[in-house]
Parts: sequence; C-alpha cells; structure tokens
Amino acid sequence: MSVETSPSRLTFAEYRFLFRAVDAIDFPEFTGSLWRGAFGHALRHLHCCGQEVHTDDCLYARIFEPQMPEVREDAGILKTISTFPVPYVFRVQRQQARRLNPGDWFSVKLLLVAHANHYVRPIIEAMQLAGQGGLGKGYGRAALQEVVQLPVCGNASVIYADDIFFRAAPLEPPTIPEPATSARIHFITPTNMGDHGEGFAVERFLMGVVRRVSLLHQFYTNSPLEADFGELKHQSAHIRHKANVWSGGWQRYSSRQQREQPVKGWLGDIFLQGGNLADFWPYLYLGQWLHTGKSTNMGLGRYELQRVLLET
Repeated sequence: MSVETSPSRLTFAEYRFLFRAVDAIDFPEFTGSLWRGAFGHALRHLHCCGQEVHTDDCLYARIFEPQMPEVREDAGILKTISTFPVPYVFRVQRQQARRLNPGDWFSVKLLLVAHANHYVRPIIEAMQLAGQGGLGKGYGRAALQEVVQLPVCGNASVIYADDIFFRAAPLEPPTIPEPATSARIHFITPTNMGDHGEGFAVERFLMGVVRRVSLLHQFYTNSPLEADFGELKHQSAHIRHKANVWSGGWQRYSSRQQREQPVKGWLGDIFLQGGNLADFWPYLYLGQWLHTGKSTNMGLGRYELQRVLLET
C-alpha cells in the first residue's frame, strides 16, 4: 500500500568553513560538540537580545535555542515532540585526535536548514568569532579564511573570502531520485535512537527518520507533510531487512560540565528491501543531510543511503 506524501519543499545547504590555525590546536577524535559549543557561545555574544525571555527578533534564539510552538492535538506524529529541532547540523565525522600547528589549514561543514540560510552573514561572523575565541582544550585560535556554499543541487560558490562577503545562491528543494527496491544504510556517526540498550529495531530507525524530516518540514516551511504517519508506521514493520549493527562510540569532552562524556549509538549497516521501501525513500534520501536520532546538531546520526542489488 503506497502512502501519499507531498513533494518536499524543505531547502538546505552545506557551508564549508576553511580556517588557518593561529596557535597550536588540539582536536579530539570527534569535534561535533566542540564546534556546537564554540558556535553557540559566539552567536550568543554577537546576536542575542540579552533578555532572559528571548524576543522574536533574537537571532541567537532562532538558530540555537528556538522556542517550542504549540502543536495541535490532531498533528499526528508531531504532537509527541518534547524538544524543538534546531535548523543547523555540524557535518562532522570521527577522525584521529590530532594537534594542528600554527599555519595549518582545516575545515568544518555546517548545514543550515530553510530560513537559517537567510542569516548566512551573521552565522559566518559567529564562526569567525568562534575561531578567534579559541578551539579545543587549550583554546587555540584560528582565523577564518573562506566560506563555500555547497547546495544539494547546483554548483559550489565562494561566499566569503579575505573579509569580503559575496551573495549566496538562492536554494531550491532537492530533487528526490527514483526510489530503489533495495538499499544499504551505512552509519557514519553513532545513531542514538533513544532505545537505551534495547536491540536494534528497523521500525524505530525508519520512523525516526520520518519524524526528523517531518518536524523540520513542519516548523521551517510552515507546510506539514501530507502523509499518513499511522500507515507509515505499519509499513515500517514489514520492510524486509538485515541489520549488521553494533552499539559503539567514544568519549567527548564537555566544556560546560568540564568532564568526559560518552558518545554512543548504532554503527554498521542495514540492508532494506521491498516495494514498500518507496514510501520511505524521500525521507531516507533527505535524512543523509539532516541526520537522525539524538544530538544531530553536533553531527550524530549521520548516514549514507546507497542503492544495492540483493540476491532474491
């Protein structure tokens, strides 16, 4: 049974921030929480209204601490939300812990969703200040050199270089390719689905992706997806699948709590097959950029979707 879903009007783009180290910088193996903290601190310093209750025009609140709106009782899957999705994702992955020397170059990608792309200039200013304020345990400084816009569809373009700002390209919703009847999901960063030690459930993963895309679509396009979420949940239990996954992760340093904290979630691969996979295909395709699960803003829940041919 096919589930009708309206074409997605959700726009987003990646931005690659290229820095040059001014001091020695010690990067941990996973930099997502480091970047989220530095970005939030800088954005608050530059663009916060300074009030305990943020006003509607407070850019810091819009990007970093958006307020939970009221959700109608008939809002389906959306009525159970407890946290409001933020319109940014640091697109990072695990690397070896490393020390950069003064003069070394490095980059980080930040994805902005929908209206957050209207504030590219102040966001660039915040990332510039984040580098100037220092990164890592030793707070080594870095100078922002260049920012490149990387749309999902379209050509890359430089929008900042040598303290000069250039116009960013307008964004179009991504074109969803034709669905496959079999696919591989490869987890790049741990995906925490809130299962708290339970076994992996493909239905939970699929509906988590549906939920993530639907929430962003609902709150950042003001046009809810016209999908039968009850039917999607039913279909999720009937997708043929094989999961080669394990619970894994590493430690991250929390500057706010001044201690190490675990980063854990599912890693590995899932193979999906069946005609009803088409109902989930648009969500799975968009989820490659938007991530899924908990702590997506710091880069968790990142995966790749690949077409595969499976033996019958």
